[in-house]
Amino acid sequence: MIRSIVKYPDPILQRPTEKVTEFDDELRALAADMFESMYKAQGIGLAAPQIGLGRRITVIDLSNQKDPAEKLVLVNPEIVHKEGRQTEQEGCLSLPDIHEKVRRCGSASRISTASGRSARARSCWRGLSSTRSIISTAFFSCGGSAP
Repeated sequence: MIRSIVKYPDPILQRPTEKVTEFDDELRALAADMFESMYKAQGIGLAAPQIGLGRRITVIDLSNQKDPAEKLVLVNPEIVHKEGRQTEQEGCLSLPDIHEKVRRCGSASRISTASGRSARARSCWRGLSSTRSIISTAFFSCGGSAP
């Protein structure tokens, strides 16, 4: 089901999000809805607050539907170690037509993933600076501090 993208200055975009505790069919359906909504809006990343839900879940697909193996779902994302800084051009579905250079962490060694397990960020990021930027943005959109 395609959901509407919430636009700034909607307050949901600035509220803290709730940690996901149930990993069930409802969560999988939500992730599928989020991918469908993101594709419809021509995005490459979407966090639950951007569809009006105060939950910590983010979907990312840098392949733009070309490679299903590239789809990434982060539940309760958490960057547990970061280092360095980098500046990348970014856009956001909740701020349409605005693209700015944003400074984020240059690398992170581990993140928490959908199953709650800790994973090496490099395996998710495959060394692409744009992926690091998307994950950092998604983390921030789920209520984390800006990495």
